[in-house]
Amino acid sequence: MRLLALLVLAGVVLGYLGELHPAGDSAAVLWPLGAALGAVLVVAGGLARSAAVAWPAAAALVLAGAGLLPSLWPEAAIDAAGIEVASFNVLWSRAASEPLIADLRAAPPTIVALQEVGPALREALGALADIYPVQIYCGIDPHRGVALLVAGPAVSTGCSDFDRTAWAVLARPEGALTAVSLHLRWPYPYAQAPQAARIAALVAGLPAPRVVMGDFNAPPWGRTVRGIAAAAGARVPGGWRLSYRGLLPIDHILPPAHWDLRIRVGAPLGSDHAPIRATLIRRD
Repeated sequence: MRLLALLVLAGVVLGYLGELHPAGDSAAVLWPLGAALGAVLVVAGGLARSAAVAWPAAAALVLAGAGLLPSLWPEAAIDAAGIEVASFNVLWSRAASEPLIADLRAAPPTIVALQEVGPALREALGALADIYPVQIYCGIDPHRGVALLVAGPAVSTGCSDFDRTAWAVLARPEGALTAVSLHLRWPYPYAQAPQAARIAALVAGLPAPRVVMGDFNAPPWGRTVRGIAAAAGARVPGGWRLSYRGLLPIDHILPPAHWDLRIRVGAPLGSDHAPIRATLIRRD
């Protein structure tokens, strides 16, 4: 049991070392598990009167909790009108596009970021041109591209096919707003860290303010999400939204830093991810 407590502590500490090696980013994803195991081992060590178990387990619990708690605090409830946006990994192997098309027609957001868009869905989305005259598609893999649908006029648009990122600068009554749709790769041993660094540099050069949306394949407490938010002049909303199979909070909408946000999770609509919808509220 002592060995398990030491291994849990080592895994939690590794999660703080992402700056030194991207394996740390992968370890940080498991902080909730580390906190849970730490709590169990603290109790078990106490019952067994074993300080050799209880102390490293308590350290793991405290360190994991310190990393997790800032992201747990939910957004304040704000009842105000704003810009409706949505982000959804639609699942590249989905058999039918009708539920998504019906959902967008029933309550169309102004901006929609989609990930894992294949040729069939891309064709089906063309039928929404009356709602979304601006439709941008990016990606090297035709079955796993990203899309950005915009209901209003766009001043400019752009793509990074290799990094699966699309963006548009919108002309809004509230002022200009840059919207970004992205799909990050999985963390280490996959190539998430260099992709995230390139996207952060790209986003930092786009006109502000910026809202960044998509499947980050990373949790809100992680270095990846917070790094892209900092580069975008955006913020990471409080609270966890378990968008992937009801287990992992890896789909995000990052609003401009000084904007308010009302955010919620929708029904999966045939995907292994649930859509995230939000209202962006510009502060006066």
